[in-house]
Amino acid sequence: ALTGGEAKWTLNVDVLPHLLASDLSETCRTEAKVLQDHLTRLDIWAVKMYDASARLGSGMLNGNINQFGDYDQCVSVQQRDLGIVGQYCLAVIYMELRDSESDPNLATILDLVQSHQALPSSFTDGNTLLPTFSSVSWGICVPSACSSLDVAQALTASLRSHNHTFLIHVRVDQDSCEVQRPRNLFSISL
Repeated sequence: ALTGGEAKWTLNVDVLPHLLASDLSETCRTEAKVLQDHLTRLDIWAVKMYDASARLGSGMLNGNINQFGDYDQCVSVQQRDLGIVGQYCLAVIYMELRDSESDPNLATILDLVQSHQALPSSFTDGNTLLPTFSSVSWGICVPSACSSLDVAQALTASLRSHNHTFLIHVRVDQDSCEVQRPRNLFSISL
């Protein structure tokens, strides 16, 4: 954890414990519990799912904030005997300081992370074709039983549990979550 004045924040984002929350769908909680149990036993499929989720990398102060995780590794998990299939979701996270006067160092850090608001956007803008530096794209690997709403709630809870300095908004659209689909290489229509 990094500390600055009164503000304390961490760079660890672990969604799995928050997928077990009672306000998420029962099927998501059930599959997340199976994932967690197998992760503690270091079963390779569970480790692959956990490893496929994004982590904060280097270069954050130069705007290298988007972290996509490993899409292919996530969707390759197919534990059909347990009913677990890896689902990759790409979340969009918006952050702003609650009070920019309270910690000028954090305000400077956020300004650097967001590339001095070169192409600003807000949570209410919705999807845009233009690139933006105001938001963070974050890849997460979760069981396929989890809806985009489950993922958004768990990610929001994870981010908020670590800091109270930022206002955080998370959006995960249903079409931003994917599982591996069988590929049909040849299709002949008669």
